[in-house]
This record gives sequence, structure tokens and C-alpha cells, in this order.
Amino acid sequence: GIEYFHTKIYKIEEEPDTKDLLIHYRDLKSEEDKTFRANMVVLAAPTTSSEGTNLLAEKLGIELDNYGFFKSKSYFNKSLSMKEGIFLCGFCQGPMNITETAADASGVAGHVATLLKSARYSQVKASVKDHQSKDKTVTITPRALIIGGGVSGMGAALNISKQGYDTIIIEKEDQLGGNLKFINLLYPAKQDSLEFLDNIEDKIRKNSRIKVYLNSIIKEVKGSIGNYEIVFVDEANDVHEIKVGVIIVATGSQEFKPHGQFQYSEKNENV
Repeated sequence: GIEYFHTKIYKIEEEPDTKDLLIHYRDLKSEEDKTFRANMVVLAAPTTSSEGTNLLAEKLGIELDNYGFFKSKSYFNKSLSMKEGIFLCGFCQGPMNITETAADASGVAGHVATLLKSARYSQVKASVKDHQSKDKTVTITPRALIIGGGVSGMGAALNISKQGYDTIIIEKEDQLGGNLKFINLLYPAKQDSLEFLDNIEDKIRKNSRIKVYLNSIIKEVKGSIGNYEIVFVDEANDVHEIKVGVIIVATGSQEFKPHGQFQYSEKNENV
């Protein structure tokens, strides 16, 4: 069962002989100092926005949410603030783990690259004139391949196309959407998942820079960064050979079913 203690913990120390954790706390009901012995302690401390967030938000002219974090344009556009041209990344939007923060940073980089597409490499050329490189220059194929037509794959294709590059999506199923097709409601925004998916698919269909191959399987990938040669078979069983400069793998994932472990089996339906 679960036992609840109304306390204030002031110290946790390890007992050398048993390796147990001794939790020293003040019982807020009896006002007595007590000790609780445990094998494991889970720290679930709350977090708040950084000091000075209010002042920075006021200077930038952007909104904060009810918890004092920077407010995103929507749950599905978390990199966009409520003000055009100002992007959000990481913990300033609210608590998140390292993986989410890294993904956020990548998303913001994509938005910025789209805005700066007309100035791409302009300063690099100027720098090379002053510092001549002995490296060999190679021609890069200005086309991207997205493997997987789920939300991540479609989002990547849209971003790359906005930067002025042709993009190819290869999806093994007979339709786009990935696992989102099997979800009714998106939490916590409580948005209809099919409506959200239809909106993205509509953008894909109307984008002349994006070509989609469904029911298609990649047979061979060779080459190196900037110059890849791809061989794949489409739904008509026709073989295609294409060249791309960038490959993004967005094949998604599925839940791990630990057969033979943790008593997971057909006999134990509740595990």
C-alpha cells in the first residue's frame, strides 16, 4: 500500500553497513524529528522559471503563461513565441528533459535557417577568401531524402522545402501519418488528431518541392555526405535510382514487448 507522510525533509544519508538510505524529516503533525529507512529515494522536486524571466519578457514584448514560463504560439508550435521572429527553446517554455531540449534546439535552428536562406553561405565565402583552404571542393546534391512519412518526417520535409530544397519522402505504408493515425485526441492540447494530421498532409500535397512515394521500400544506399545514391522500389514495383545530399531517418518506433521477462506473457494479461 501507500503511506503518506506530511513532512519537511532536511537530510538524506546512506548507512555504510546496509547501504540503506536514512531520510531525516520533521513530522508536521507531531512537530517531532523522525527517521525513515528506504532502499531507494525518488527526487521529484518542483521547478520554476528562471529569475528575471518577467523582465526579459517585458523587454522582448512576449507573453508568459500562468506558471511564469514563456508562452508558445501553440502546443504543436512550441518553438514559436507569441511574437513574430522570436523563438523559444528548452526549459524557458517549461520543464523538459535533455532529449526534448535538444529536439527543441534543432527545431529552432531549422526555423532560423529558413529565415536566412537568402543569405546562406554569403559570409562563409568572404571568410574563405581571407583564409584559403587546401581541402578539396566537392559538388553537393541539393536534394533531401526523408525515410518515413510520419509527423516528424513530414515536418522535416516542410522545413527543408521552405529553405528552397527539393525533398523526397519514402514511406513503406500506403498512407502518411505514422502512429498518429491510431490516436484520437492529442494531449494536452486536446486537439483532434485527424484534423491535425489532415492539415499537415494538405501542406505536403500542395508543396511543389515535396514528392511522396507510398508503399515503397529502400533497397540500397551508398555514397557519402552530400552525395548519396538511393535505390528504391515503388508500389508499382518500379525501381528508381535517385541522388540526394542529405538523408533524414524518421521511421518512428514501437513499444517494446519483453516476452520472457518480468512475467510478461499471454498468461499474465495484467503485466
